[in-house]
Amino acid sequence: MPGCIGEQHLVLWMCPPCHERARSPVPYPIPSRSLGGSRAGMDNRPLILYNIFFDGGDLFNVHESSAAFLEFLAQSRFVGAESNLLMLRLKFSDLALPQIRSKIQKNKTAMTMFAEKQRDSRLIISINVHSNPQDGELLYGGTRFASLCAILDHILGPCESRPMPFSNSLLFVVSCGGLMQYAMQDVQAASSCFTSTFAFGAASVDPLTVTSHFIQTVVDFHIFGCESLEAAVLRAFKPEVASHTPVYVFSGQFTARLVNATLRRRPNGEDIRCCDQIPKYLETQHRGHGKVVLLRCLVSAHPGPRNLRIQALPSEPGV
Repeated sequence: MPGCIGEQHLVLWMCPPCHERARSPVPYPIPSRSLGGSRAGMDNRPLILYNIFFDGGDLFNVHESSAAFLEFLAQSRFVGAESNLLMLRLKFSDLALPQIRSKIQKNKTAMTMFAEKQRDSRLIISINVHSNPQDGELLYGGTRFASLCAILDHILGPCESRPMPFSNSLLFVVSCGGLMQYAMQDVQAASSCFTSTFAFGAASVDPLTVTSHFIQTVVDFHIFGCESLEAAVLRAFKPEVASHTPVYVFSGQFTARLVNATLRRRPNGEDIRCCDQIPKYLETQHRGHGKVVLLRCLVSAHPGPRNLRIQALPSEPGV
């Protein structure tokens, strides 16, 4: 009604009819938590989310924050019955401590009982821990390190004796240092026990960056949505991830390395330098099914021909 609204903000309507109308609920449908980003439907099969992360005693633990991010994602996206979602944590400072070993056994029992009761279950494991920059082994406790396979065997039991058949299982190893530089064979061996395994190759990996951009997208679109793994991975390799770290994907007999390879600066996935300078981009030549990038050194005193030809890495649309 005219003159019913006060001149100041947050002042209630004056007349009783308008006041009652303002207090009534707005007929707005609350969005369902099943509204993920995928357009291929939602998957409600039983799921186990197991976060394993190192506790360094810091007030702000980035590893624990990353684990919480995945847990909140699961709580908001999972559309099945609550009893079909099992979320486990293993927060450790030393995997050899008696209380940690007891927690490991408790989690292992819970996983086994869940998998036996809930058929067609799926599994996501995230390992968030430091690695040794000299040999790539993962921090076990104190100053001791162990291989990825040894840590998985300690937490889950040997691969061949794990009584937990899963229809789909993903392993994310969020670790920096020398993991992929020195221990790639160990990661490949560990990947044989999972449907797909992911690792990151930067010398210093930010757990929140890779979790909030890459892992979140893969889980949202592939696990909760119904997109293929390839489509979800290509979608997840965003500029924020590409500029931060290479991503290694192990899936069955398939192994891939996703890396930032812009034609003008990093056509082969590595920073191109000539005479300590960035060479000038000239053109891209198509040779058969591949591309060759032509660059020119900017130093006139460069010994020999100044034009450089770099074989470009194969690319995927959107990457």
